[in-house]
Amino acid sequence: GMMGAMRAMIDPAAAGIDPSRPRDPTGCPISGEDSEMATEIRDFMLKWNLEQKFEQRILEQLKKRGDTWQDDLRVLNETLGTARSPPGLLSV
Repeated sequence: GMMGAMRAMIDPAAAGIDPSRPRDPTGCPISGEDSEMATEIRDFMLKWNLEQKFEQRILEQLKKRGDTWQDDLRVLNETLGTARSPPGLLSV
């Protein structure tokens, strides 16, 4: 019920949720290469202090890129490193 849901929000482990397992922006667990991609995207999001709305967009676009997604994410990092307003650059 409601108490269980609240407890899960406060302590995911109490609800049997592994908090270390990467999840997509909807909260669903992801595995394999998608897990690595999600972890790197989450680190990218934190590094640049980006709004959560960008996470799903970036994930979807990088999935389309296939084997080049890591290079693409590296180039995005380099590009944002030179931007005056990194979040603003992504919303153009």
